[in-house]
Amino acid sequence: RVGKIVVPILSRLSQRPKMFERGAYPGVEYRILRILKNGEERFTSCPGADYELKPIYPLVAQLERQWPVTVNEEDIPRLYTPSMYNVISAVGSLFTAATGLVTAFIVSQAISLFFIPSKSMDPTLQVGDVLLVDKVSPRIIRQQKVNDIVLFSPPSKLQEIVSRSGGKLRSGDLFVKRIAASSGDLVTVAAD
Repeated sequence: RVGKIVVPILSRLSQRPKMFERGAYPGVEYRILRILKNGEERFTSCPGADYELKPIYPLVAQLERQWPVTVNEEDIPRLYTPSMYNVISAVGSLFTAATGLVTAFIVSQAISLFFIPSKSMDPTLQVGDVLLVDKVSPRIIRQQKVNDIVLFSPPSKLQEIVSRSGGKLRSGDLFVKRIAASSGDLVTVAAD
């Protein structure tokens, strides 16, 4: 209706050039100054009516023009009130944020970054090196091969050895080691 503040919205991106040409910029708040249908002034909207619109605040220089502009209802895909537009924007922002968080969570379940804190794998892995670890493949393909590098939670015996030697382990600490042998291989340790 006349006097109401509205916000034109796109329903398809291809409508943007036509709306810009007419001066009905998407997302800008306009006041309806007049509604005309077949040359007669109307108080409320009706199909095929022409709207005289003027922004309620100054626009940037490249968008300014001679106001008001006359735009046919068919050239404006949707007109929302500012509160409707704000709700839609807020819901869209929340959806985008939630999508980002869900994506980050899913990625964190698939891969992780680990920093090498000690020289136990020197010279293959040095202190400060970063490992990008795939967590999915080991769950699907259970068989590791000799020379694969694996990360694992230390068993209680290994935790005791670390404690006795003065080291401290936190609950989330992992060990990184290379698989030296597989089932049936004979392993010897030399005292070099």
